[in-house]
Amino acid sequence: MLAMAIRPNDPSFPHQWHHTVMQTERSWDIQGETVGSGTVTIAIVDSGIERTHPDLSGLLVPGYNAITGQADTFPGQYTNDLEGHGTFVAGCAGAAGNNGLGVCGMNWGFKLMPIKVTNDQGVGNIVYTLAGIDWALSHGAKVICVPRTGIGDSRVNQKGADVRAAGAVLVWAAGNNNLDLGADQWPNVLVVGATSQNDQKEITSNYGAGVDVYAPGSSILSTWTGGGLRVDTGTSASAGLVAGICGSMLAIRSDQNFHVADLEEGLYKGCKPLGLSRGRDPVWGWGRVNAYESCKRVVPYVIHNLDMAGFSTTGVSGIN
Repeated sequence: MLAMAIRPNDPSFPHQWHHTVMQTERSWDIQGETVGSGTVTIAIVDSGIERTHPDLSGLLVPGYNAITGQADTFPGQYTNDLEGHGTFVAGCAGAAGNNGLGVCGMNWGFKLMPIKVTNDQGVGNIVYTLAGIDWALSHGAKVICVPRTGIGDSRVNQKGADVRAAGAVLVWAAGNNNLDLGADQWPNVLVVGATSQNDQKEITSNYGAGVDVYAPGSSILSTWTGGGLRVDTGTSASAGLVAGICGSMLAIRSDQNFHVADLEEGLYKGCKPLGLSRGRDPVWGWGRVNAYESCKRVVPYVIHNLDMAGFSTTGVSGIN
């Protein structure tokens, strides 16, 4: 018996075009009960997350303010977002789903860890960013998302190696300068570019062999400060969406036999190629991510015949 794809009741979900392109609903059908699980913590290394936002507040865990060196004892104590950017990216990755409010993230129940690496005007630097990554890693984050500049810094790949060695994933926005990033300098980091609604490069997105994957990044609707929503464009949104897909894959495969390399393989092979052939393209990387195609590749005891409207997880061994 085929199961219909899960559709949430969030009123602005129909305006989030990226879910349709990435087949997010079909990925939720695969995820089953893990769609709303809180087993995966995603750290947003940015301007913090608004602690009272109705679509995020119930998912927040204590975080860290790298500017002041203060760790929260309750969510948002020192990491409240007054600038907006971190709140936006947090919603892309994991806004609460099926709660009758606002928008929906890539999974409905991620724990969201705010790592504040800027002041209240959104100004920071790579030193604070790296310190924030370290704190997130040592406090249980399995996916660490950096939707900020700094990808060109020579320390980024080593930090990615540290994250990878701990069994976590570092996702970083490619940047919005329409520049060719050149050779792949960051094999330990998932570098994310942005696409438009017609699967073209979003005009400002950086590109080239240094970009691993692309994700929707043009006119994305997500959460914003003041408890509201906002449409914005850039690779920051794309990085948040990829972080959410990675978290979804980890929610499906919480067993110790699933490693970062397995996650990357599933993510890459699930991409829609945008270059001349399958595989890694020197301009388009592995292509544009697809939540459904990637999630189905990591379901334990893989079901191969999944090219259908959905499937029932009843009796499928190994789905958490």
